[in-house]
Amino acid sequence: GRSVLVFDNSVQNTTDQAWQMRLLAYKIEFALRQCERGTDKICLLIKLQNFSLFNNPSWATTKETIKILLTCFPETLGHCIIYRPPQVFSVVLQAVKPFLDARTASKILCVVGDVSDGSKNDRLLADLIGAQWKSLTGCERPVLA
Repeated sequence: GRSVLVFDNSVQNTTDQAWQMRLLAYKIEFALRQCERGTDKICLLIKLQNFSLFNNPSWATTKETIKILLTCFPETLGHCIIYRPPQVFSVVLQAVKPFLDARTASKILCVVGDVSDGSKNDRLLADLIGAQWKSLTGCERPVLA
């Protein structure tokens, strides 16, 4: 199936944007190589349940990340799951949407609310990632930083 690439902004600790962008490109290429034969899309899961203005990437890094995803890997994104964003995130998403084309924007899913076993969100994530989505992504587990 698809590889899942997980971004967790709560453990953001790099300051060298150029290095971070090279690492991003490497991770995307690696994720693509891990896909099953015939699969050329990845699932990007962005964990935002611990989002803070103090631990998130800079706006310049965020824009560069979007640029890399849209120009270098435009057909690579299968789905982008924004996992448990804070309420303020709707403002951030509205700021980012002008940089996205309609097709890419349609691939963005925000998961808010209940993710307990059997819930609507649990079923959605199981369909997109697999039945073991919580353990595969580290969601709902403590962050050890």
